[in-house]
Amino acid sequence: MSSPIPDAVEVAVIGAGPAGLTAALVLGRQKRTVVLVDSGQPRNAPATEMHMYLGLDGRSPKDLRRTGMEEVAGHPNVEIVHSTVTGIEVTGPDTPVSLATSDGRSFLAERLLVTAGVRDDVSGIPGVAARFGQGVYHCPFCHGHEVDGRRLAVLTDAPENPAQPGLQAVYLATHFSRDVTLLTNGHPVPDEIRETLARNGVGLEHRPVTELGGTDGALTVSVGDEDLTFGAVFHTPREQPRDSVLGLDLETEGAHILVDWQQRTSDPRVFAAGDCARRRDDPVPLAFVARAVAAGQAAGLWIDQDLFRAQAGLG
Repeated sequence: MSSPIPDAVEVAVIGAGPAGLTAALVLGRQKRTVVLVDSGQPRNAPATEMHMYLGLDGRSPKDLRRTGMEEVAGHPNVEIVHSTVTGIEVTGPDTPVSLATSDGRSFLAERLLVTAGVRDDVSGIPGVAARFGQGVYHCPFCHGHEVDGRRLAVLTDAPENPAQPGLQAVYLATHFSRDVTLLTNGHPVPDEIRETLARNGVGLEHRPVTELGGTDGALTVSVGDEDLTFGAVFHTPREQPRDSVLGLDLETEGAHILVDWQQRTSDPRVFAAGDCARRRDDPVPLAFVARAVAAGQAAGLWIDQDLFRAQAGLG
């Protein structure tokens, strides 16, 4: 039995988060044929609120996703496929990108936009995964205001950058709480960070953390035979690339695909935006909803212009 003929589109987008939905909206308005493939597993699914998005501060990210889906679906030239990408093939410079999905469909696209996000690895300490986004938070900018005045902790889990949790603890102490503890989980703290912690009144707990329990506002952290209670815990997990993009041969740094100012990757036919992408000139990756929307808008615009120049013979 022969395989079905792949559907041909101008742009394939992987991931319907803020970046992917925005890009699909931009491209849909410009009458580009687009397929948007989404697995239904957004990175911020555990979060009940999003912040620092003007006009939508405190709204549920699920509301943004639902509204975005409705707006994109209003463009008949954009097809939303609720499935998982199982294969991507990027061959010669003049050949379309090939995309396969778990529901047996396949597509050929002139341009590919990756907005698949990243995966937060919260598997290291029992209890963290169940409370991530609901009592255990990754970002003082996104959640610090909401836990103002509580007793706070910063939890370390074998970080590649041992100074980062200490600096986060100092940041929380200078902005939101006079009672902040760094839970080192048995990992060493650099001497210069230790001095900074003491100078800013941040406590240190060196014993390994065995479990995290309780609920938002009353979390319990088990260290040895003792349970410590905190109003919230901040924890920055390791970021892992999504399985759907692991086969792409692109320039990366850690879990992030490196892009230029047009959101273009090391392959001129492939663009990336949102949490999975990092500008080459950015000192650190920034994962905010508003920034993902802006990057998705830029990606959609430059993909459209790239196609326009190619189709008009402008070189």
